[in-house]
Amino acid sequence: MESVSGLGLMIGIETEKDSFTLNEGDTAEIIAKLLPEDAYDTSIRYESDDSSIAKVENGVITAVSKGETFISVTSVDNPQVSKRISVNVIRLVDDLELSFDKEY
Repeated sequence: MESVSGLGLMIGIETEKDSFTLNEGDTAEIIAKLLPEDAYDTSIRYESDDSSIAKVENGVITAVSKGETFISVTSVDNPQVSKRISVNVIRLVDDLELSFDKEY
C-alpha cells in the first residue's frame, strides 16, 4: 500500500529505550517516534501488563513496587503496530529488622 503524505497508516514505533530500571516511586517518560511521522493518525495507547508493579499514563511510567513487567506502546489507528518495553522496578533497601542482643 502506497502512503500519501499525511494519509498513510502508522507502520512502526521506535522508542529511545527498550527497557527501564527504576526505583520504587520514580517516574520516567517513554519517548516514542512514530513511523511514518506524517501518518494520518499518530495516536498511541500505553498499557502496563501489571499496574501493581508499574503504571503508565500518557507515556509516563510510575514505578509502584518491586518486580518486572512490560509496557505496550500501540498504534490506535493500526493495532498490529506495537512495541513492548520491559520495566524492572527495584527497591533500594528492603525492609530491615534490627535486633539488639546486648544491653548497654
